[in-house]
Amino acid sequence: MGKSKRNTVWLLVLAGVVAIVALVLLLGRNSTTNHRSAVDFSIEDTSSIQTVFMADRNGGKVLLQRQSDGTWLLNGKDAAMRENVNDLLSVLHNMTVKMPVGKAATENVVKWLATGATKVQVSYTGFKIQLGRFHCLKGEKKKTFYMGSPTPDNLGNYAIMEKSKQPYIVYVPGFRGFISPYFTTMEGDWKSHQLLNLRISEIEEVRLTDFEHPDASLLIRKHGEKHFDMVSLADGRILPSYDTLKLYDHLSSYRKLNFEFFMEKPTPEKRDSILSAKFKELVVTDIRGSKLKITMYHIYNEYNTEEFDYQPEFMELYNRDKFYVTLDDNTQDFYICQFFVFDRIIQPISYYFIDNDEHAIPR
Repeated sequence: MGKSKRNTVWLLVLAGVVAIVALVLLLGRNSTTNHRSAVDFSIEDTSSIQTVFMADRNGGKVLLQRQSDGTWLLNGKDAAMRENVNDLLSVLHNMTVKMPVGKAATENVVKWLATGATKVQVSYTGFKIQLGRFHCLKGEKKKTFYMGSPTPDNLGNYAIMEKSKQPYIVYVPGFRGFISPYFTTMEGDWKSHQLLNLRISEIEEVRLTDFEHPDASLLIRKHGEKHFDMVSLADGRILPSYDTLKLYDHLSSYRKLNFEFFMEKPTPEKRDSILSAKFKELVVTDIRGSKLKITMYHIYNEYNTEEFDYQPEFMELYNRDKFYVTLDDNTQDFYICQFFVFDRIIQPISYYFIDNDEHAIPR
């Protein structure tokens, strides 16, 4: 056999050995990757997350979508509460496996997860091929798992990755409790509580109508770059002067005006009762022409007169701390607000008189 032929044979043998080694390593890597994917619930880089979709067995669904400006959209229509989204992202980053579910309990846990778990699907940007430090083909990736009920000690949750047969107990290290509440599918838990976020320079007009005391109604209207007219809606009179500090204190309240929480759908009787107690209406218009109408309704106090005796002089008809609100004449959805938040923007026109030293208190 010639020298060139011997070299060729050795090269073929070497190539065969390399191919076999590569195949063994590849199979081993795939096995390791498959195992890792079954226990890898977390997202290393939460800034790469584009959407989080959650759905339960009762029809509840929540879709959170990251917008180009960094804000989040809820179910394609409403602003999502940033604080709650941040908490969810933190959990997605830090959650890890505490231990696999024992063999004796696996069958029952899988059944529970199949009937009562919340499906969580996270879409994010990542590399589709990763071999050590070599990464390529960056694009959209998805991770789907099912978040189940808390463990008996309330220090973790049962969970399972999609297409896996092995359930695990997951938790957030350092957090004493269970994490399933962060994966709620109730839309109200995610909707932003912000009503308005306007700087004074963005406000064109504020109209406050007082249905109980019409003479107290007022209009604040932009006049020039830095001046506002204050008008009495009762007679159309423009105040020749007013307390500018109180006015700007009022207008600065729209920088971050929030409601407290959503109200569950009332019964028809309850709804009629709420609508009968309208007391004020606030319409805020910005310089772009956008308007928000906030209609306010008293909350009736409820007294248990069957079990307790009350002094009539101390029994107030309405709640002095909170009230109901509807937005833009939508009387199907109700919100609950605090007088503490609205005190400075629902004062009567007399509050702004120069010789009036009243403090902003609920009326």
